[in-house]
Amino acid sequence: MIRIVITLAVIAFTIPAKYSAQEPRSIHEIRNAIETSNKQAVKNWVKQECIGQYLTYVSFPRFSSKGQYAMIEVTSKYCDGMSLVLFRKGGNGHWIYIQTIRLSVHYDTVPDIHPVDFVQSGVTDLLIEHELLDWGTGVLQKNTSIYHMMNGQMKCIFNEPEYVHHAVEGPIIEQQSKFELHDSTPDSNTFGNKYLSEQQEIKIDAELVRRYRNCIWDDKPEHVVCVESSK
Repeated sequence: MIRIVITLAVIAFTIPAKYSAQEPRSIHEIRNAIETSNKQAVKNWVKQECIGQYLTYVSFPRFSSKGQYAMIEVTSKYCDGMSLVLFRKGGNGHWIYIQTIRLSVHYDTVPDIHPVDFVQSGVTDLLIEHELLDWGTGVLQKNTSIYHMMNGQMKCIFNEPEYVHHAVEGPIIEQQSKFELHDSTPDSNTFGNKYLSEQQEIKIDAELVRRYRNCIWDDKPEHVVCVESSK
């Protein structure tokens, strides 16, 4: 009877009650699994149709003023996609999977990912440029987007074309937008920590139209809205 009690005590001490096989103990463990295996957990994280030979890059953005986060960028020459796999460190020291952001990759065009404090100073958002969203004969479109942490998930709060070419039927349409980051100030009449200015050129056959807009964080719809500007 004494032997049974001692055995149960040892088991309870060596296996934490809250530990789960779904919660890796280290980012190194996660990175190694993605690069060397095709287990179901890896498929659930990466969410790509292609299999294997993934390359990874790890960063630790401050997505929230509370908690510790890790982001693993996953790419492969066999995939028309790129995955941003996000984890949060739990109270037991293990890493908890949050979500995967899938980005389009095609024609060797890889999106550029920049950490920016767009909404709030000291809190990291993701500015993603040159994502190829549409392609084909006479069609090409690249977008710029911003992701911001809300309710424990990274949400897309901005998504606008930076380049559009359409020459399938009717007039040839070409749009090109140049986005620039600026600090928000009382004089700029903007909200959030930063805002985007957009210089847009739209060409329809030989006719050229220029537009200027400011794209500003609005906490009522919790989204970035773009309004016309003189320049």
